[in-house]
Amino acid sequence: MKRSYKIHFVNKHLIFKDGENTILFDTGSPITIHTADRLEFAGLSYPTTTNAMGNTIANLQSMSGVSFTTLMGLDIIMQYNIILDYANEEIVFMSLDEPTPAGTPIPIQQNMGAIIMSIKVANQEHCMILDTGATYSYINSAITARMTPIETITDFSPLVGGEFDTPIFEIESEVANVKFSCRYGNLPKTIEMMIRMLGTDGIIGYDFLASCKLMICVHDNRAILLRD
Repeated sequence: MKRSYKIHFVNKHLIFKDGENTILFDTGSPITIHTADRLEFAGLSYPTTTNAMGNTIANLQSMSGVSFTTLMGLDIIMQYNIILDYANEEIVFMSLDEPTPAGTPIPIQQNMGAIIMSIKVANQEHCMILDTGATYSYINSAITARMTPIETITDFSPLVGGEFDTPIFEIESEVANVKFSCRYGNLPKTIEMMIRMLGTDGIIGYDFLASCKLMICVHDNRAILLRD
């Protein structure tokens, strides 16, 4: 099975439609949140939740400024090999028995519902959470302590119940010889501590994913940088 969907971005969130559902694709969420207790997707029916620790579609829409019926998390994402092609505005879902295309392999690991991969930030390797729902990337404040921010922005996180302000630092980064300029913020201290407990230094989001064509194979702990 192989299904392709046209994607678009609202506030840098990856959105696509499947039938009557408008889906926000979010590797940063361990579970799928939906307007009902089941999601019909790609010819299959998946159990979902309508309320994850107080987070519903209604309040996630309010915080993000994005209209959607479904936040697709890792519980469904890991059932497929998935190609993310931001440049060509396409997402491709492939069944696990489909052959994967050639490319540069990148090891990933899972920890407590998070995808973790190694990113070189300012020439230093850091373990980071891969989060397609992150419009900005984030890195431990100790790493940016001596850097000069380029601006201050307001972002949101369900973990703090809404908005927070953060300085933004533009830092050269690299994954498997793919170099990209990435805008990093600093998370609130409570979230930063939670992320450190996973053995990571931050979150990598939109800027990385927009710089390459990436296949994620969560079930067997690998990603692949694909050729155009």
